[in-house]
Amino acid sequence: MIEADKMREHVVSTSEADPAALDVRDLYVSFHRRGRDLPVLRGVSVHIGAGETYGLVGESGCGKTTLVLAVVRYLARNGSVDAGSISVDGDDVLAFDEESLRKWRGERVSMVYQDPASALNPSMRVGDQLAEVFAITKPCLPLMPRIWPVKACSALPCPTPVRPFAATRSSSPVGSNSASS
Repeated sequence: MIEADKMREHVVSTSEADPAALDVRDLYVSFHRRGRDLPVLRGVSVHIGAGETYGLVGESGCGKTTLVLAVVRYLARNGSVDAGSISVDGDDVLAFDEESLRKWRGERVSMVYQDPASALNPSMRVGDQLAEVFAITKPCLPLMPRIWPVKACSALPCPTPVRPFAATRSSSPVGSNSASS
């Protein structure tokens, strides 16, 4: 309990002048199962200031994933935020309608899953998976889904960054000559 008390002191003493990168206050989450609500998070508060690095650690089953899923509003259908608030960069995440939420997820936040095997689909090329994000979130920019992932991968320490895009859909502006390495 001493560590939790220290965390609360940090949360309370952090400056409120700039919006926090993440501010979760007194969050309660439950899952409806077998006719009743089962509380899984009770009074969780986290404050991460802009530019801060934060590590969320704990025992298996303690609620780390549930907290993060609540923050990005990916809880299962039987899950609900019962009380508390969640804001990211000053935006009230719980107030987003479905369209705003979809746009916010596509442009502002993302989730990196712990298990790399579940992060990418092994039956699809990496380039197609990266392009899919833009095809869904930026449909008004038809070439963006094919150009941005190549640029992003070019910034990685990878010997052949264009290779994940080779032999993708024929509409790809990334020519087969670019991917010949």
